[in-house]
Amino acid sequence: MVSPLPIPGSLFADRYLIQSPIGAGAFGAVYSAVDTSDSRVIALKVMKPEAAADDEQVARFRREAEICGLLTHANIVEMVAADQNASTPYIAFELVSGAPLGQLVTFRGRLRTAEVVNVLGQVLDALEYAHRLGVVHRDLKPDNILIVVPESQRVPIRHDRTGRERLGLPSPRHPLWQDLSRLQVKVIDFGLGKLQPFARVKSKRLTRAGHFAGTPEYMSPEQIRSSHDIDHRSDIYGCAMLMYRMLSGVAPYRGGTPLARAQRQLAEAIPELPDGQPELRSVYQRAGGKKANTRYGSAAQMAWALRGTIDEAVRAAPEPEAADLLKLAKRGFFRRLLRL
Repeated sequence: MVSPLPIPGSLFADRYLIQSPIGAGAFGAVYSAVDTSDSRVIALKVMKPEAAADDEQVARFRREAEICGLLTHANIVEMVAADQNASTPYIAFELVSGAPLGQLVTFRGRLRTAEVVNVLGQVLDALEYAHRLGVVHRDLKPDNILIVVPESQRVPIRHDRTGRERLGLPSPRHPLWQDLSRLQVKVIDFGLGKLQPFARVKSKRLTRAGHFAGTPEYMSPEQIRSSHDIDHRSDIYGCAMLMYRMLSGVAPYRGGTPLARAQRQLAEAIPELPDGQPELRSVYQRAGGKKANTRYGSAAQMAWALRGTIDEAVRAAPEPEAADLLKLAKRGFFRRLLRL
């Protein structure tokens, strides 16, 4: 029997002292908590009781833990523990004091070129690492990108206040948020992640027939058609849609139902960037190719092209090799074998 969700002040799994809720999704709730084994403050993601009764949601939750257990990168949130067999399954992550990119863009509007290059460049670094280990994210969207607050800029944590104050985040009007060109980025939420051949954990199809998994505004056409038959280039398309959001201030293919937005992704060309962004236009158009084989061959290639728009030294360096998915997966697989 699945236990009810924990409450602040309670001890969860005989180990985690719950401080306050900091977020919730369709099938999970996230809390700040103290790991009593080492006094570390962590983010604890637990399954909602109703989700734990759904085999597909349980499988997704387990898949997220398996994937996050493979990934250790400065631009990916770190998993520190997990237990899928507990009465309430959970995953413990590092607690990141960061604001979702979507909230910042909604508040500020268009970002400047240097900000876009910094934020998306780090996202691409994270993806290049994940892709080499055989992992495709499949749900790149602004709310899954956290902009990290430097420790010196954090405000006192107040567990009795809003979600922002529970994480020590400055107000949206704080000067920190007016320049994202030097801040660290963390990619989160691999709940829809997919493991490719040679990944340590075998992949199973988790999407019901007639349904697509992801956020329609940011999904690639091939993911909309089949969430199973995709590779790392689907994430590259998602990065193009993130570019559009940051450079325009609004979501691509907005309006209508999720199904209508998905159909527009299939039928329409990618939306035009606003005027004044010529240096980024070619990167955006190539990454947003409707056919996977017209996009960049790797996240590293796209990052090189993106950074080259503002850095002559990068532009003068050789373009990274466009390794295909099989090569990426093999490299990650054999690198892990050497660590065993």
